Amino acid sequence: MLHLRNPVRAQPVRLAETTPADGTPVRILGWGAASDSCGDFNDPNCFPSKLREADTEVVPLKQCWDDDGHTLPLCVGRADPPVGPGTTDSGGPALVRVGDEWVLAGTVIGPGDRGANFPDMYTDVAKNAGWINGIVTGTDVPPFDPVPNVEGAAKVGECQGSVVRAANARPEDPALALTNGHCVPSGRPAPGTALVDQPADLEDPVTIADPAGYPQTTTRATRLVYATMTGTDVALYRLDKTYAQLAAEGAKVFQLSTTPMRIGDQLFMAYKSSRPQCTVEAVVTHLREDGYQQDDAVRYGPSDTCVSKPGYSGTALLAPDENTVMGINNTHNRDGEQCTNNNPCEVGQDGAVTAVKGRSYGQQVYQITACLAEGSRLDLHRPGCALTGATPPATSATPPPSTTTTSTTQP
Repeated sequence: MLHLRNPVRAQPVRLAETTPADGTPVRILGWGAASDSCGDFNDPNCFPSKLREADTEVVPLKQCWDDDGHTLPLCVGRADPPVGPGTTDSGGPALVRVGDEWVLAGTVIGPGDRGANFPDMYTDVAKNAGWINGIVTGTDVPPFDPVPNVEGAAKVGECQGSVVRAANARPEDPALALTNGHCVPSGRPAPGTALVDQPADLEDPVTIADPAGYPQTTTRATRLVYATMTGTDVALYRLDKTYAQLAAEGAKVFQLSTTPMRIGDQLFMAYKSSRPQCTVEAVVTHLREDGYQQDDAVRYGPSDTCVSKPGYSGTALLAPDENTVMGINNTHNRDGEQCTNNNPCEVGQDGAVTAVKGRSYGQQVYQITACLAEGSRLDLHRPGCALTGATPPATSATPPPSTTTTSTTQP
């Protein structure tokens, strides 16, 4: 049942009061595929622009279904000649005549469990009338499932992300989107390198979610400001809207942290459909994976919900205030292998290597703010800037490169 936001001037169809018997004539309607071979949505012979109808009948349920259930469906259509709904007709009506009017007897579910496309199963409206009427009248409305607040979760390319601002950002500055360096569509930065001031390579706009997870607004990337997988795993995109414009559109923008994540920190993973709580179990001296090394990565404590999965790359790790990005989710060990792709390993100060299947990790982002100047510009020469490619060289376990070209390589 959908609740329409605006009133609609139309005559509602009456619901069938009884289940139609086998053999009852039925009229079905839809815009779906005209044949089983149709696959091109742009082909008007396959997917018509005008509503189509066909006359058929209710057939014995055993032709569609042999399972038990609290509410059995209808079986509607014929196999020879084939008559029934097509692809994209789900939810379409099955109408029967009662006196001088058509009433709604069923809605398309899909093919039954007989391995054939026809006949098809339809929801039996009469058997569900109590549920439908309870919702329509408001007398028996099921409680809403709790919806987590996922405001600010962003879709950046094929990965997750967030829109962030440094402490020195001005309202008129172009906004910045943060995701993982390994998410850059045009190619991952090579180990020991950083991509600086490159063309934006995102085909789709960046979508920023409202509290319920629906799009609050969209914005396009105009430039890949920075990306690396050495030291940390981050990518920053400059957007075509300013912080002031995004604020006017009601979009959530997060503050970039200037302090590192530490053992025991409580975090929220700002995923697109949930916001699980995480605990930093350990700060890993070096995390190595497929030739890359990140430093001071964080390992999440054991949890059924705070885990890094395929599709979670780039998800922001938020402070308890849910306004500050403390880190960024980036990887987990899938198979228990050591230091291979999708199987990161931990390297301790003594050089000991550990890899445990299922462990999930995030990366630090506090280094970014020191490298950002007014106007959302990257300045790798700024005092305190310690990102890969920064000059003068920063003191770190992985020596920084000696150049600041668009692809910087460590000696």
